[in-house]
Amino acid sequence: MINTKPSTGVMQTNNAHFLYDDILYSKEYIDIHYEDHMAQKPDDIDIDDWMDEYYDDEFLYYVGIIKGPNGLYDIDYDAEYSAIITPMYTQVLHSKYISYANVCSPCFPGQNNLDDAGVYETYALPEHLYDKIIDTHLEIFEI
Repeated sequence: MINTKPSTGVMQTNNAHFLYDDILYSKEYIDIHYEDHMAQKPDDIDIDDWMDEYYDDEFLYYVGIIKGPNGLYDIDYDAEYSAIITPMYTQVLHSKYISYANVCSPCFPGQNNLDDAGVYETYALPEHLYDKIIDTHLEIFEI
């Protein structure tokens, strides 16, 4: 083991087949684009009409993250995992699981690539989010 605290893990979102199911059906999550849309609602428009205008195919979900009374977001350390999820990439900020990965490209400085085996302790998603037949992933350890 090289570092003492795991680093954020980055992976392609579609590499964990059951991640979307976990988010939408069994987890508390924050839809950042929805929150932004609601914050921009004019006072003179009915809430139902405003909701009808909401569509987002480039989602941004926060899972295992809480919003404080001051409006700032923080990791929920009691959650199974905390992640920022977009259509392309997932960043695992904290987790009860780790893998050993290599560092990422310059696109994600200070983070590790969960799609590339290495020696750096890296926060990972739980194994039950991966399809045992379709998905491949690094070995996952519970911490």
